[in-house]
Amino acid sequence: MSWGGAAQSMVTSLKNNKRNRENTFAKLKRQGYGEGSHIKTRSKKKLSNKAKEHIRSLAEIDRQNNTIQTVLILFFSIVIFGVILYFVLK
Repeated sequence: MSWGGAAQSMVTSLKNNKRNRENTFAKLKRQGYGEGSHIKTRSKKKLSNKAKEHIRSLAEIDRQNNTIQTVLILFFSIVIFGVILYFVLK
């Protein structure tokens, strides 16, 4: 059951070729993303009410467009399904 030493040689090869993996947090810190880094992640400025209203209006327009698109897709799917059904059952 020793398999001619093949298993032991594979284990030895794996041990010899093992590499130490660097911690992700250490790597990020080394690249300059650690505490006190000069990279800002958030803006401290607040939006004005006018900007908030503009963003809300854009979101509302996007919702309306998605609703219209869904209705059109549903309508044309029903029409195409009806035409196919008509020709199949004819």
